[in-house]
Amino acid sequence: MGHLFFIREALMGYETRANQIMELLRKRGTAQVSDIRGSLQVSLVTARKDLQRMEDEGLLRRTHG
Repeated sequence: MGHLFFIREALMGYETRANQIMELLRKRGTAQVSDIRGSLQVSLVTARKDLQRMEDEGLLRRTHG
């Protein structure tokens, strides 16, 4: 199953994932990394990297705990 994540990640670029994450956040208000991973069907590493990049770009604020 791990290979499916890599194929999907290769086909879906960062901007597409970022748009989907923002839509998820608009609907729910908050989301955990595991929620994003499941919704986008990407690896935890990709979800975390995208969230970090989005925070660096000022698109969202991450909290821990």
